[in-house]
Amino acid sequence: MPTYDVKCPEGCGYFNDVFCLLADLDKMICPDCHAPVIRLISAVHTVGPTFSKPLEVGQIGRTFENKSDWDKYQRANPDVEILSASSNAWRNHVDKVKERVHTSAAKEGRTIRKD
Repeated sequence: MPTYDVKCPEGCGYFNDVFCLLADLDKMICPDCHAPVIRLISAVHTVGPTFSKPLEVGQIGRTFENKSDWDKYQRANPDVEILSASSNAWRNHVDKVKERVHTSAAKEGRTIRKD
């Protein structure tokens, strides 16, 4: 079940995080004034790593406790980046590996299907 932020619209000051089904959210009432509560929509971070726990970067074998540690590491190592399946650096790496495999296979007289 997800967690929702709810608030009393009547102004009694009730605000809480609740753990419930979305279907049950419409049935919730304020425990202070018994008015129906409303669900609040919180801002969502969509860019960069956000740290609610240590960030473990398996590609470089390091763990960072907070964003400032990660930023310092990136400044000290500008050539290191986290690769995703959609990044250009990853696609270039995959293309180079495929080229090496095909070249090696051709030297041995084998052919590999190109995808």
